[in-house]
Amino acid sequence: MNASNDSRRENANGDPISSNPHDLEAQSVTLVTPSDEHSILSHQGDNIFWEHYIKEYHPIWNIAFMSTGICAGILYKFPYPARWLEILGLIMWGISLLLFILVTSFTALKLYKFPVFRKDLIQDPAFSVFLGPYSMGWSTLTNMIHYLADGEFVVGQFVFWWINVVLAIFCGWFLVFILFSKSKITPPQLNFSLILPVLPLTVCAACGALVARDMDDHRSLQMTTSIVSFLLWANSLCLGFGFIYVFFGRLLLLKLPPKAATFAMFAPIGLMGQGAWGIANQSYNMSNFFGETENLLNHDLVRIVIHWECFFWALMLLAFGFFILAISSATCIFYYPIPFSRAWWTMTFPIGTLSVGCTQVYHSFGLPAFRVMGAMFGTVCILLVLVCLVGSVIVEFPHGPVKLKARASQNLKL
Repeated sequence: MNASNDSRRENANGDPISSNPHDLEAQSVTLVTPSDEHSILSHQGDNIFWEHYIKEYHPIWNIAFMSTGICAGILYKFPYPARWLEILGLIMWGISLLLFILVTSFTALKLYKFPVFRKDLIQDPAFSVFLGPYSMGWSTLTNMIHYLADGEFVVGQFVFWWINVVLAIFCGWFLVFILFSKSKITPPQLNFSLILPVLPLTVCAACGALVARDMDDHRSLQMTTSIVSFLLWANSLCLGFGFIYVFFGRLLLLKLPPKAATFAMFAPIGLMGQGAWGIANQSYNMSNFFGETENLLNHDLVRIVIHWECFFWALMLLAFGFFILAISSATCIFYYPIPFSRAWWTMTFPIGTLSVGCTQVYHSFGLPAFRVMGAMFGTVCILLVLVCLVGSVIVEFPHGPVKLKARASQNLKL
């Protein structure tokens, strides 16, 4: 009788509590009420947000923001314009703005919550090179503001563009210096994605040349924008071709990159397409500037020379861009099939740059064949962006947190 009394005790409410292990197990199961389970799952949900969405967030998603931005511009200014295409362009721009908010917020939260990421974001090329697409995404936002403003909001465009200049120089100078001085890169790691910090200089230059076209009533701003844009354009080409030289040496010595890095081979096309677009726009700005300079004897001759010199530069860049596109496409065929992953986003923006480059050559120099090519590359870019958006929603985005939450719920029931 005493043993029985010793094995059973009472709690504060007078309810008996057993020390028997089997009784304790039964009581522990009944302790978790539905409200408690909801509370614990809510806490687990918070952990899932930080552990998956924030901790596992990768800056490669900046490419999605950038690619939807250029896709919006292509739709809005399609070589064969239509009102319904402009509406689709505005919808795509809305998606780009949403992605801009998301990638900015997630990057800021990760920098705040995980301090070690602050160093990695600058020094680790697996992360740092993807700051370049963020700057290029800002360029696409500025381009769309330019299209929608239609000659208005000139000073605002100028301010937006100068923010872009700061971002581009940070990527093209500071991050490149970090690659030279701090980043640990072995020969097999010399893949085409390392050119991404250089590309913002080209894209910003092309954006400046576009913005400057509507500054006829602000001559000082127009000339400043045009000259700085040309300096950025020249800087990007010299630096970019140096990187490409190294990459082609790597291909000769080590052959094709691994399957996971296949789509990175498209990256240098962005230098060619945006470079062609920028210099084709500069043919208008620079010929007007030098054609109106008082100490030049023959203004018309100066305009003609600058105009056609820009034409040949644009053709040269597009030609090399077509070659890299062929090599990159052949590599994709060589590794076929390649399962969908977020790396697919890497090929969308470069193809879009070929579209805007060809289209601008048509507008600036009146060659109808380039209008057709611009429409073809634009259509391919739009379709690829749609595939990547759908694929990211189906394949990349939901599965990690769903599995974590299911595991947490399962643990509660054990």
